[in-house]
Amino acid sequence: MEPMLNLNKHNDVLRYLNEMPRKMMMLHGRDNIAAFLLHDLCHEQGFNLHKGAYIVDNADFDCLKGVAGIHRLEHAKYANGNGSTIWHTPDDYSAFCSDTDFNKLVRSIEHKSIERSKGNEAQMINKLAEQLHIDKPEYYSWPIKHYNKGILLFERADGQSKELDEHILNSIHLFSFCPIA
Repeated sequence: MEPMLNLNKHNDVLRYLNEMPRKMMMLHGRDNIAAFLLHDLCHEQGFNLHKGAYIVDNADFDCLKGVAGIHRLEHAKYANGNGSTIWHTPDDYSAFCSDTDFNKLVRSIEHKSIERSKGNEAQMINKLAEQLHIDKPEYYSWPIKHYNKGILLFERADGQSKELDEHILNSIHLFSFCPIA
């Protein structure tokens, strides 16, 4: 981990992340909680990611499937910078999100499982990044329930530091509590 260059930024991000489980419980029973979570992780108060795609790899069913996608330029039109708005108007946000081009592109991803085929994860991620027009791709993968693997493929906003990466690694596990729809 890089040294903490801005302790206030860390505190602000941790305060923001600390609210996520409560927000997720407000939407208990909805199929698309992952889209809400991804929105907040990408938000400038979160990790300030330009684009983010949440993908699940299921070796049992030999399937790699896109679950949710956020492109901040598209989402700026909706929330006008207020990330909390989406949690208070979930039906409106769900309708908006399902109609965005980037989310549609992410959700159209359907490939054979990387895990099952014992394929090269980095090569497949780079192919997915090209498909999603992610110019400077980075990703994290982690085990989720039912022997699946979660993948967060993202592009940072201009010149963002990697000093918050430890927090990204810890917070992506929240996707493990979201339904895969």
